[in-house]
Amino acid sequence: MHNGLLATLRNRLTNVASVELASVLSLLQDVATNDAPDDRFLNHGSSFSSRCAYSLLSSDHEFDLNAGYIWSSKAPIKVKIFGWLLCRDRLSTMAN
Repeated sequence: MHNGLLATLRNRLTNVASVELASVLSLLQDVATNDAPDDRFLNHGSSFSSRCAYSLLSSDHEFDLNAGYIWSSKAPIKVKIFGWLLCRDRLSTMAN
């Protein structure tokens, strides 16, 4: 796959993309794969959801008491998003 990927992308990559590709390939050179199915995070009883993906990707896995309150409120979606960003300390302010 590695040679096929390079053959396909070589003529289309910018200099920046070439550097990024080299960086990714150097990170992946020590990764070992096998043919066994990876079911560490696979839940056979349910379908994929963005909620499940977010919980897998979040590094701290802390319980957020405000999440249920924010997302189940009847406020407009802009207010919900603002509240979520506020609780996560992700607002672009001079203090941040």
